[in-house]
Amino acid sequence: MINNKLIKSGFYLFVASLVGNVSAYFFQFYMSRKLSVEDFGMFNSLLSLSAIISVPAGTVLVVMARYVSKFNATCAVGKIKYLLYNAYIKLLLAGILGVGIFVSLSGYISDYLNIGTRFPLILIGVSLLISLLLPINMGILQGLQKFGYMGLSGILSGVLRLACGVLLISLGLGVNGAIVAGIIPSLVMLFITFYPIRFLFNKAVHNDNERYTKEILLYSLPVTLSTLCFTGLINIDLVLVKHFFSPEEAGNYAAAAILGRSIFYLPGAIILAMFPMVSESHTLNKDTYGLLSKALIFTLLLSGVGLVLFSIFPSQLMGLLMGKKFIPIAPLLRIFGFAMLPFALLNIVINFNLARHSTKFVYTLVPGCLLEVFLLYIFHNSLTHVIYIMGGSGALLFFVNFFLILREKIGYVYRYPQIAQIHAD
Repeated sequence: MINNKLIKSGFYLFVASLVGNVSAYFFQFYMSRKLSVEDFGMFNSLLSLSAIISVPAGTVLVVMARYVSKFNATCAVGKIKYLLYNAYIKLLLAGILGVGIFVSLSGYISDYLNIGTRFPLILIGVSLLISLLLPINMGILQGLQKFGYMGLSGILSGVLRLACGVLLISLGLGVNGAIVAGIIPSLVMLFITFYPIRFLFNKAVHNDNERYTKEILLYSLPVTLSTLCFTGLINIDLVLVKHFFSPEEAGNYAAAAILGRSIFYLPGAIILAMFPMVSESHTLNKDTYGLLSKALIFTLLLSGVGLVLFSIFPSQLMGLLMGKKFIPIAPLLRIFGFAMLPFALLNIVINFNLARHSTKFVYTLVPGCLLEVFLLYIFHNSLTHVIYIMGGSGALLFFVNFFLILREKIGYVYRYPQIAQIHAD
């Protein structure tokens, strides 16, 4: 029953996220044509930097989804309302402080990235505040398994970003317009996503939440660390390429990265569906390994289709989607796709662990992330070397973490053979 639910929910979210992602990619395709190669590289290096410093937003989403699904499984709606109120109060204050610190450091960051103006970084700082608040609502929707509203939000966000991008770039706002085009949809979604959770405001707040506050804080620490490491693993390359290479090379690399990362983003809907189901099953002491197996298989199938296309038609795809000026770097697309596959699989494993409140995997991510950054600093003679280092780091981390889960499952079957057989049936 749960596996069928995963398939149905995953398929629905996949279709919805596909529409949203297509809009997001059309946004990038439009930027690649309207911005110069140098500005396109700058824009995407800023996006990668934004992804890294927006790690708390990813933590908020995971924590909210984890505990909302847990409270929902036990029908503790009052605790969900408390979680909502508490998150907004604390994150709003933390966000304002964080934006102030980031803006004060924008001059140093612009120098490191070889950017001649601070204004794009100030805009990135403004977006950080919204990025902290929106995951509160999205995490509640995910935890309640309201996948319809999640899918609709993704579609609206992608379409609105594309429309804003076309309008602002046509007005001649350049990179600044591209950044603002990402801020507007997030702000709109922040207000829209209150509608499906409006029923919470009619519920009484659960008064016995002190122990959950402490538990949530303790859970947030490894989640933040894991999110920081994983986000760094897949985004630090664009930041370092912008620092070490010429503006033109950084722009070319950004074009290959935009298409290559689609291998990583394709299975995103599977994670959205899997996470609350694993969390709920874990809370009710049900089997979760079957969900993991199906999620990994679906990820291989989806990403495999993309890899085949990248391997056979790299030049055609690069020219058609990113523009003819990027065709010379099409060979990078083929290897970039293969470099992203282990990260897609690793993302499934990480979210599987987080949904079960298992955080030991963090001890593998920290050295893995540090190793990748170290290797990129030492060996960056060419863009190809950068991609090889990324792919190797992702593959190593996936196999290590998959082995740890496999060993855990074997131990579970050995200790509880009767329970394991019931779950298998």
